[in-house]
Formats: sequence, C-alpha cells, structure tokens
Amino acid sequence: MENYVAQEIRGKRLDPMAMRQIGSGSGKWKGDINTKMKILHQQAVIEVKNQKKIKLPEWWTQVDRDTLKNYGEPVLVFKFDRKPLDTALATVYLDTLLELIKLARIGQQVTLNEIR
Repeated sequence: MENYVAQEIRGKRLDPMAMRQIGSGSGKWKGDINTKMKILHQQAVIEVKNQKKIKLPEWWTQVDRDTLKNYGEPVLVFKFDRKPLDTALATVYLDTLLELIKLARIGQQVTLNEIR
C-alpha cells in the first residue's frame, strides 16, 4: 500500500522522488512515505494503513504525534481490507481541506481572469 501511495504522488507530479520510507517510524523521519511534497507550505507527513479493522482514532493519534516531531501536515491514508488500492481514503484536518478548496477556487478565478 505504501508503494501505491508513493507511486500516486509521483504520478501526479507532486514529488518525482516520493518513495516508501524504509523502516518507517524507526528513524528520525516519522511517516510511511518519504516525500518533499508540501501541503499549505508544510511538509506532508503521511501514515498509510491497510488493515482488517479500521482504527481511525488510534491511527490519527499516531500521525498527529509524528507530525509534531516533523513540524508538518498530517495525512492518514487507509483502505478497507480486500478492496482495490484505488479505493484508498485520505484523512486531513477539516481546516486543511477547506484551505485547499479555497486555494483551488482562487486558482480557478485567476485562470478565468487570464482568459478574459
């Protein structure tokens, strides 16, 4: 699952060097994906889960704690057991989601203004 997430980041051209973090969590860098990708000018700290039982509060506590160590933006990526990789879900703070939507709208307005 970690390889899939890293591949998607590379495929969307967000970080051509994104890769699975070897020994994730055991070294200085916390998180499952080694990436330079930024979210709202913060380093993305991505935790990836593929387990039978969904444990969102426990997982979010882990990624949030890891984020504090790395001064970044937490992202929790998970999928339900035995489901295809492309059904993976991502969890971020609500404020992060709203800021990203706001930035996307501003980008669309700029594009429309440039066309006129």
